[in-house]
Amino acid sequence: MNKLVRACVALCVACVVGLTGGAIYNPLAVASEADAQGFSLHSGEGSDAGGTHVAIQAPRNVRFTRIDTGSDHSLALGSDGNTYAWGDNECGQLGDGTTTNRSTPVRVKTPEGVTFTNIDGGLSFSVALGSDGNTYAWGDNQYDQLGDETTTNHLTPIRVHTPAGVTFTSINAGWYHTLALGSDGNTYAWGLNAYGQLGDETTTNRSTPLRVHAPAGIKFTSIKDGLGQSLALGSDGNTYAWGRNQYGQLGDGTTTNRSTPVRVKTPEGVRFTSIDGGLGHSVALGNDGNTYAWGFNYRGQLGDDTTTNQLTPVRVHTPAGVTFTNIHAGMGHTLALGNDGTLYAWGWNGYGQLGDGTTTNRYTPVRVNTPKGVTFTSIDGGYRHSLALGSDGNTYAWGSNEYGPLGDETTTDRYTPVRVSTPATKVVKVLFDGVEGSNLMFDQASGQWQITTPAHTPGTANVKVQWTVSDVAQPDALLSYTYIGVKHHVSFDAQSGSQVDAQDVEQGKTVNKPADPTRKGYRFVQWTSDKAGKNAFDFKTPVTADITLYAQWVSVAAFGSVNPTTNPGISRTPSAPAAGSSAVKPSGDTGRKSGNALASTGSTISAVATAMLLFSGIGAALVWRRCHA
Repeated sequence: MNKLVRACVALCVACVVGLTGGAIYNPLAVASEADAQGFSLHSGEGSDAGGTHVAIQAPRNVRFTRIDTGSDHSLALGSDGNTYAWGDNECGQLGDGTTTNRSTPVRVKTPEGVTFTNIDGGLSFSVALGSDGNTYAWGDNQYDQLGDETTTNHLTPIRVHTPAGVTFTSINAGWYHTLALGSDGNTYAWGLNAYGQLGDETTTNRSTPLRVHAPAGIKFTSIKDGLGQSLALGSDGNTYAWGRNQYGQLGDGTTTNRSTPVRVKTPEGVRFTSIDGGLGHSVALGNDGNTYAWGFNYRGQLGDDTTTNQLTPVRVHTPAGVTFTNIHAGMGHTLALGNDGTLYAWGWNGYGQLGDGTTTNRYTPVRVNTPKGVTFTSIDGGYRHSLALGSDGNTYAWGSNEYGPLGDETTTDRYTPVRVSTPATKVVKVLFDGVEGSNLMFDQASGQWQITTPAHTPGTANVKVQWTVSDVAQPDALLSYTYIGVKHHVSFDAQSGSQVDAQDVEQGKTVNKPADPTRKGYRFVQWTSDKAGKNAFDFKTPVTADITLYAQWVSVAAFGSVNPTTNPGISRTPSAPAAGSSAVKPSGDTGRKSGNALASTGSTISAVATAMLLFSGIGAALVWRRCHA
């Protein structure tokens, strides 16, 4: 009967191993908690032996949420909270602490603990509003345009000396001067004032902000400036302008410079809802659905199908059925978003800044050749280039690229939009309780980073992800990972095949199997697996029973899954019960012989409990035999 039992067990184990292919452990692919910076693990636990491939979801490359252009440089606010700049940096207008031109975005060195909430670019300088309520500026300062009471250039942002008790809520940089709306309801200006563009009734440059002399009882609600002119929307519904007026860009019907705001002669019954200023020309959206322009028109930037300067606003010849919803003036060209989802441009096109694939000037709006499937949601025009945010989350640029303001890693002019190379997120190291994982790589298909875990004792490990944005180190991301011992799939047969209860048993852990209450004398079965191996393992204390009632012994057999016959693994039989033990057959147990082939043989075996262990291609059988004394 002993041979028969062993043969049956061996056959059963071989069958199960064959059906499972020897595979018994698959780490659960559950996601761990996400880090506040946007990191998460997509395989939150695995073997303590290591070697588990873990996917790490990292924040996507930085996307820009707000853009602006200077003369030959570009600015953007990033989804990571940082501010970026690229292009011409001769005067430090990129704010990265250098005067090196950049053909891809670099991070502006903002003051410690401060993020910028609004940005604007001037000729060779930049300005921003800070989260701390202060206003900052950097770059060229030869005409006091940084507002720090000096004429010293600054390579990183410095604080503008705002009036006591006043914070600025909106800011706009011209070519050499700056405008701002104050929390006190006043409008302020500083910098070059040669044409009266500061609006203080003088032509004296100012190194700190001073109040614009707005008409009595009027507050300005929106401000814009161009090359020497300043524009504002008034609380009375009128549009005002002051400063340089050589080409009629103030729109008051004259070419006389103004050192205080004068009213723009808008068309009868029309109010302007949005305004912008370029080099000698101004543009506006009207509440009648039309777009208007006035001033310098040498290259068709007014869009009225002429090259005639206009001293008062004239209607732009928009495409049939199209209304413009957003408008921006560049140096000599104009951009506008249409209600048809299309971006239009007109005027000077010597560097391809109109984005229509040519360098031909256009006297009426033409369609910008946008990438397939992409619509632009925000636009801005510089001296010779244009910038836009796309519906796909990317940023695009076109036109002159002499100093790298297109941000595509080249200095090649582009006649149609190209994608700006936004700052890249890169995982550089992953540590599991200080031990580095291996085989770190980025999987293009899934968009995730992959790492192979090192070995670790069972339990929770702290995971530290070290990463960079544009090769600048970022604060470590902190996650957790659970190491588990090898799990063995165990089938326990407490009644010689009449009942099977299967469960996973973790390596190094003990599982107690309660007795069948209908079978007297079955207290519990206990087994522990504590050593992993392909052809060997220890199987300690597999059975505990009440030896005052029964004598018992154990047989353990392991079979290699490749060939159970030629690779038997191990076989171990513990000693028989100690001499003198008295095991008495419990009353009422005679019914076990009925229907029990093993018991009905007349052998001393009255029951068999079988546990089948599947581990890394190893099948193992535990046979528990109760024998009468």
